[in-house]
Amino acid sequence: MRERWGSKLTFIIVSVGSAAGLGNIWRFPYLVGTNGGGAFLLPYILLLFLLGIPLLMLEFGLGQKMQRGAVDAFSKIKAKWGGIGFGALLVGFVVSTYYTVIMAWTLLYAWYATGLQWGSDPTSFFNNALQVGTPGVITAIVPSVVIALLLVWTVVFFSVWKGVKAIGRITKVVVLVPVAILLLLLVQGLFLPNAWEGIAYYITPNFHALLNIQVWMAALGQIFFSLSVGFGIMIAYASYQDRKSDITKNAVIIALSDAFIAIISGFVVFSTLGFMAAKQGVPVEELAHSGPSLVFMVFPQALNLMPYATFFAVIFFAMLFMLGLSSQISMTEAIITSFADRMHKWNKQLLTFFVCAVTFAIGLIYATDSGLFILDIVDHFVNYGLILVGLLEVLVIGWIFGAERLRTFIDNCSEWHVGRHYNTLIRFIAPALIIILLINQLLADTPLGNIVGHYLGIESIFAPYGDYSTSLLLLFGWSVLAAIIVASILFGILQHPKPRRKKARGTTRKKPPAFARKKI
Repeated sequence: MRERWGSKLTFIIVSVGSAAGLGNIWRFPYLVGTNGGGAFLLPYILLLFLLGIPLLMLEFGLGQKMQRGAVDAFSKIKAKWGGIGFGALLVGFVVSTYYTVIMAWTLLYAWYATGLQWGSDPTSFFNNALQVGTPGVITAIVPSVVIALLLVWTVVFFSVWKGVKAIGRITKVVVLVPVAILLLLLVQGLFLPNAWEGIAYYITPNFHALLNIQVWMAALGQIFFSLSVGFGIMIAYASYQDRKSDITKNAVIIALSDAFIAIISGFVVFSTLGFMAAKQGVPVEELAHSGPSLVFMVFPQALNLMPYATFFAVIFFAMLFMLGLSSQISMTEAIITSFADRMHKWNKQLLTFFVCAVTFAIGLIYATDSGLFILDIVDHFVNYGLILVGLLEVLVIGWIFGAERLRTFIDNCSEWHVGRHYNTLIRFIAPALIIILLINQLLADTPLGNIVGHYLGIESIFAPYGDYSTSLLLLFGWSVLAAIIVASILFGILQHPKPRRKKARGTTRKKPPAFARKKI
């Protein structure tokens, strides 16, 4: 018999934990900062309802109806579509190899925070701590990162190996405690001098920025990645729900909870940036444009200036680690669920150890002196895989399985019913938005983008990714993406529909003749 979550609340908390990971604290604030401040919030909230919640309902509906992980859920529609589920797992696997390394950094920084060891120059400290070398040239491995990475995977293993009920108990802690810390940091941030200057930048929309398609694409990408759509996670988690569990209400609660955590984290970060900007005599906008380095380079410098700096630094990085742990648990469980659905003879604990050990071993490449650059490249290109999985999901469900068929199942389970507009969202609007996102990203990463940009007079938008235009790292990134696509296609091709069982001869009861059925 399939395992079940301990309660409906447990399912909601673990799903929120999967969605609200490092991206909410690390990625969301810098996207706001680099995309027009408050202007980013408007498309983010609009697209959350237009695309995020419908996609979340799709994955919950599929997993709950099929009662299987991502691979078998799509295989039940048609054998070859199992390749979509396999692609989702591969994306989650690749992300897991480097996501845990970022968790290792947060674990190390929670230790460094005990004495504010980064001193007055957090940027140099970060580069020295990771022994950052030349892009694409590996000359050494960083022992501290390897040890922290091993600790991370040890915690993940013991969080997952006992099954979903144990995951539920652990995730409650690693979700609710960080939320409490986040609220504490919010209160502390609001009372910092000049905090409201940073908050004003955060919530004041630059309406001119709304005309920039890049702002809308950034908002769409954040929703897509933050809600864990396309990883197979939500399909796996929903498969442990009862078939009659409410889908619509769960999707709305989880999506809004994820958005709430992201928006609150923005208040925490920008109130701190307002305080720091006043101390250093620089504009908030300059600090807000720091990009991905915001958490590990800019924020530690701000923490140095705060009262009770050590205390708030420790709990900040501890919060990051726990939020990352909740997301990593979900990615690992999604992989294990799909394997367990097919490999019934394997012991689940052994399977869990195997998955964790292999992912840890591959992740060692990011624990080298070139690991930061490799991580950056892989993270960028694996997003294509995630977008492609999402596109194939809506096309297969919308046009082959049937959007109306899924909507009927969702409505039969849910207290809040969705109208026929859901079919339009899944069949037309969602594919169109995802295709635009995909084309926009391809234009930015290929020579074709430079040609189009030159023709339109906007070359700056289509610059090559980062500073890797002449590096073999770009080739490595494209190779990882190609491997995911080819492996998924081959997996789908090699799938064979299960033969129908034939009834044994002589087991069918023949209809008695008419005279024998005649009442006497």
